[in-house]
Amino acid sequence: GVKSGIKKSQDKTSKKNKRKSASRKSIRRIETKGSSEDFTVKEKVFEKLTKKRGKTFQCKCCHDYFTSHFLDIDHVKGRKKITKIPALVKIDYNEGRSAKTLSIWLLKHIKNPIIPRHFQILCHNCNVAKFLYLVCPHARKGKKKK
Repeated sequence: GVKSGIKKSQDKTSKKNKRKSASRKSIRRIETKGSSEDFTVKEKVFEKLTKKRGKTFQCKCCHDYFTSHFLDIDHVKGRKKITKIPALVKIDYNEGRSAKTLSIWLLKHIKNPIIPRHFQILCHNCNVAKFLYLVCPHARKGKKKK
C-alpha cells in the first residue's frame, strides 16, 4: 500500500545519500592523497589484449591511445551473457569479480585463446556508450578509425 511505497522511497533516498557520501569521501581522499590505484596487473593485461604506444594503450573501438587510468576491461558480449560459456566456466570465470580480481584472473588465463574473444580494452567513453546504447556510436556508424 501507501506505507510500503513511502518506505521504498525512503530506502532509495537513504541508499542514494550513502552513495553520495561515499563518493564525496573518495573524492576528498584522492584530492588530498592522490589515487592509490596500482595499475601494474591491469597494464600487463592491456599489453596482451591491445596495442601499446609508449605508456599508452589503444581502445579497441575508437582506436585512440590512453593511459591506463582511462581504460577498462570490457566483456565483449556482456558480463552476464558469458557466464555460461563452457570454456570460460572450465577456467573458473565468475561475473562477480572486481576489476582488480578480474585483471588477476585474466592474466592467469591470458594465453587461453578464448580470452581475446570475450574480453577487450575500451576507453571509458566507449565502454559507457556501449553500456548505455548496447553499441558504441563508433561501431554503430561504421566510422572506426584505423
